[in-house]
This record gives sequence, structure tokens and C-alpha cells, in this order.
Amino acid sequence: MKSKNQPALLIIFGGTGDLAKKKLSAALYNIFKGEKTSENFAILSIGRKEISKDDYKNMIKEGIENSLNSNIKSKDWESFEEKIFYYSLEFNKGEDYKSLEKYISELEGKFDTKGNRLYYFAVSPEYFSVIANNLKQENMINQETGWKRVIIEKPFGKDLKTAQELNKELSEIFKEENTFRIDHYLGKEMIQNMMVIRFANAIFEPLWSAEHIDNVQLIVSEEEGVGSRGEYYDSSGAIRDMVQNHLLQLLALVTMEKPYDTNPESIRKEKVKVIKSISVLDKEDLKKHIVLGQYRGYKNEDKVNEDSNTETFVALKIFLKHEKWRGVPFYLMTGKRLKEKFAGIIIEFKANKDKESNLLYPEVTPNILFIKIQPEEGISLTLNAKKPATEEEITSVSMDFCQSCMLGYNSPQAYEKLLLDAIKGDHTRFTRWDEVEYAWKFIDELISCCTRDKNIIEEYEQGSNGPEGAKKLLERDNRRWWKE
Repeated sequence: MKSKNQPALLIIFGGTGDLAKKKLSAALYNIFKGEKTSENFAILSIGRKEISKDDYKNMIKEGIENSLNSNIKSKDWESFEEKIFYYSLEFNKGEDYKSLEKYISELEGKFDTKGNRLYYFAVSPEYFSVIANNLKQENMINQETGWKRVIIEKPFGKDLKTAQELNKELSEIFKEENTFRIDHYLGKEMIQNMMVIRFANAIFEPLWSAEHIDNVQLIVSEEEGVGSRGEYYDSSGAIRDMVQNHLLQLLALVTMEKPYDTNPESIRKEKVKVIKSISVLDKEDLKKHIVLGQYRGYKNEDKVNEDSNTETFVALKIFLKHEKWRGVPFYLMTGKRLKEKFAGIIIEFKANKDKESNLLYPEVTPNILFIKIQPEEGISLTLNAKKPATEEEITSVSMDFCQSCMLGYNSPQAYEKLLLDAIKGDHTRFTRWDEVEYAWKFIDELISCCTRDKNIIEEYEQGSNGPEGAKKLLERDNRRWWKE
């Protein structure tokens, strides 16, 4: 049975880029194959390169097969490629948008998409305002002829000032209700599961506070280096590239209060409260709570400054100005060229609130809740139990739920869900402007306190757990990273 999703034309600016060729195309193929779009749906990719329609389709097919690591059946591809179109355009040539509008109108008539358009800006940030203004100039965002929405890829600005300037320009063209700022982490299966884990299990929520939780660790480690993103990454670094969006989003989902309902605005309202409550330390205290690193060989990467002081690793200890979380340290860690690829949330519960009153078992291992986001998806809870064949020896045992290991289960790609949500007009998994604004306020203060002085950047070996300072950061608190 076909999905009842709305008719729409997806228009991707940056159609020849890696994001479109790999992530978006694979997601759209799976959506189409799963019959999750309306029959009245088509995809128009727009790029600056002069490529024939056939060559573009072949390029997309290759990208999908590489992404899915399997060949596409001829019958499936033939049906899908009928929905794909390519148009060559110089994004900054406003006079050429008149012809583009004519071409789009022809596709809308062919597929009867009711004038509904989802613009996806899969381009460098400098083109966001350029494209949006040219669309407005040619009346291509007229909401009276069907809804017009826009998806903005990160980074949304490079600091608070540029983010505010960008938002001001875009908000004059697209209203907030039609703007979807994408963070693909919010589309990952276990991220979506966070609210269910917390609020649908009576064993967790009563313990979800400073009274019972010792610390929380939010980790995103990557095996890969900067690859072809050297120029961008060298002007950004781990703090802007990962902490500002992915890690702060994880923090918000872990600590937000229970929303009034599942309405997107109710959820996003609670997330904003968390970002606003992050406690910023003064410069001297911050130096004790942050570790910056750079992997050995980074300066030899393509388009990276040979004298670069850009951090490829950051470990950070922060607190929230919230009574519920008073005194609970949140340890954020992310880096490139580390030992393994891992993204997850680790919650360490207090081992014994009062050891003197627990005369039976005063020394036990703390209970640890692992929420695994990637590459494995699932939940693991460590408990204390008597070791078999002993009198009283206690050992840690683990209760595991491996979602990605389930027989026949194929976790949808994050972009699949996010694209469908945008077509539906569901903002739940997209960031609201004030979320972005408060996140940048925190990041700006953070960066201003730890300027990229080469003396504070620790070099670390590729394939390691990062700089030694990260380990010492927790050891000073008599704690440890649980994912090592």
C-alpha cells in the first residue's frame, strides 16, 4: 500500500557534491523502494557542473551502490531513475533562475506535485543566502501555490555573529516554520529512542538526577581523519564541527525535562532550556576542564596549513545551572583518528549513596548505562551479581539489547527519516533557531577562553585514545572514561 505522504518536488542545490551523491541519494533510493513517498514525487538535482542527464544518473547509481555496499536491481533502478533530473546552474547568477523556475514548473506539471517544494541547500555556507535571495527574486517561494520549505546543512554560521547574520537573511525569506536546520545525528535510530528510554521506563526516570547519577559521558570518536575536508576543517576544528551541534544535541536529549507532550515545539522548548543552562567557566578554571589535541600527521593532510594549531580532539568537563543536575559533571569527548569509531552516551550511577549505611556490600562497581548510537545500536546496563561458584564474590554482568543485531533488521539511514519529516513538516528532529543561537553563545565563550595557542594543543598518535590529558581530566576527579 502506498504511503499517504504529500506530493512534493525535492530540489537539491549541490547535486554533484559528496553529500548528494552518497548520503542523500542512498536515503532517497531507500525511501522510494520502501514506497514511503507519494507517487507524485520527483527529485531535481542542481549543480554547477555541465553533465548530461545520463552521466548524472550513472554517477548517482554508483554513489548509491557504494553507500549501500550492494548492487541495485535493474528493475528497481529503472523505476527510481525516472524520478531523477539534473539541471546545471551557477548559483550566484540571479538572471538564470528565471529559466530554472520554468524548468521546475514543467516538472511540477509532469508529476502533479501540487506546487510543494522542498529546497535542500547541500552547498557551502557562503551560498545559503545567495540561493535563497535568488529564489525570492523569482518568486520561487510563493506559499500560495503550495508549501515551500528549506533544509539547511551544517554549519549554520561559524560563530554567533555569522549565525545571527545568516538567520536574519534567511528568516526574511523563509519563516521559521518552513526552515529545517539539519543535524543528521538527530535522525539516528538510538537518538530517536532516547525519549522512549527515559520516559517510557519507570525504572529510569526516577533515578535521572544528581541524586543518583555520578557523571555522564557523551562521546563521538572517529577512526577517519579530515580526508577531503581539510580546508573547511582547518578553519573550524573539533569544537565548532562536533561540539556545537552533535554533542550539545546529545546533552539536551539526555538532560531535558519531560515535555508536556510529543508536539515538536514542546520537545524543542525543553531542549533549549538545557542549552541555556550550560555553565561557562572563567578562563583560568576552563583550562583545568578542557583538553585539546591534534593527531600526528594532521599538518600533512591536503589543504591543511603546515603551521596549523587547529584541534582535531577535544575533551571537556561542563556543568548545568539546573537544580536537578547540580554538581553532576558532563564529560564531552570527540576526536578524529582515534582507536575506533564510536558514538554513545554513558551514564554512571552512584555506586553507593552512603557506603557506611550499606554494610552488606560497601564496595561495588557502579551501574553503567550505555546508550550506543554507532556503529552498534543498542542499550547495555551493567549490574552487580554474585560470581558463580563463589561464596560472596561480586562481579559485573551486562544486560544487552543490540538493536542493529536483530535478525533481518536494517536500521534506516538518518537522512531517510529526516527527509520524510521535512516533507511532512515535522520539526521534531530539527534544530530551532534559539537552540542554534544559545549553542553558539556557549561555543564562542569556550573558544575565547582557549585560543589556539600551540602550547595547549597536545599531539596524539593516530589510532590511540587521544592525548594523555583526556585521561588525566577524569583521573583528577577519581573517575575514568568507560569507553577506552
